[in-house]
Amino acid sequence: MNDLQIGTISIANNNDLGNAGITMRQINYVATYTDHTHLEGFILINDSDFTAMSMNDVKVQIQKSIVTNLGGTVTNG
Repeated sequence: MNDLQIGTISIANNNDLGNAGITMRQINYVATYTDHTHLEGFILINDSDFTAMSMNDVKVQIQKSIVTNLGGTVTNG
């Protein structure tokens, strides 16, 4: 999985999403392997957590989500 490159990150406006007043940010991503296959998806981050994050923190959250969704385990935080 070392050849997976996250190429696009887009951040949607904050939205209630029907969660009883909990404001979330939708973070969309596209990641590509060197053979040109790709993954597309999104994660939701609580708006107050999001505003305290750097872009690197957002990237790390995306990476953790990809690993977990592919059946892996994240052990370093």
